[in-house]
Amino acid sequence: MKITQHADLATAIAHEEVNYVQINSNEAEQFFELAGQMENLEAAVTNETVVEIFPNMPTTVGRIAKAIISTMAKSDGKWTVDPRKEAGQLNRGAAWHLLNNGVLTQAVIDMFFKIGTRVTKPFANATQEDWDAEIALNAIVEQEVTYPSESYILTTGQQGIDIEINTDVDCTFTCYLAVCNDQANQNDSASYMRYNQAVGVAKSDNGKAIISLSNRKVRAFNHLYILPSAVCEFTATASSNRG
Repeated sequence: MKITQHADLATAIAHEEVNYVQINSNEAEQFFELAGQMENLEAAVTNETVVEIFPNMPTTVGRIAKAIISTMAKSDGKWTVDPRKEAGQLNRGAAWHLLNNGVLTQAVIDMFFKIGTRVTKPFANATQEDWDAEIALNAIVEQEVTYPSESYILTTGQQGIDIEINTDVDCTFTCYLAVCNDQANQNDSASYMRYNQAVGVAKSDNGKAIISLSNRKVRAFNHLYILPSAVCEFTATASSNRG
């Protein structure tokens, strides 16, 4: 996520992102021992209260407690806590049954799942300068570059298309290819899909830069786009380079 995807700088700074990691058996055992909850889990093993974690598949509170203790005893035991994943939902459902039957408290359950929760603020140290710089970059408009109008250019070896860029700034220029399917309407801009991966990059030192598109199949109805890394003025021309 970019900083300017937020309404303003203050909102970006306050933005939190939550990610999850698995809790391993050592972490779980240490937590339940230090929290004084191991005895509660061990005592609950004999609890025959019937509950459901999986629909129409009854189990007991005791079996849930036993499963937790057994997982802690394994060297590779792990708990998924991500609520977006099925395993995470099941583990949280099992914890709810332990809460509902007086085995663990809500505070203990919250602290346990917090072990596998990572909260970060990616823009916590952002400044107004960062915000303004991102706004400037967002204002950059891609420039379409024309090239020799042939049915296609199948580039091999040193043969291909050279794009010459003229600029008065020190800047990096990235070339993207937008492709139109053979059967699509070539006059409809919606028919063109731009490759997310750049097909060429060139660095300018206050002068000219050359992007060489060797080993590329470029059809006449495809589009080439140049994107500068900073706000600047430039011109670009493309020519066939047949070696």
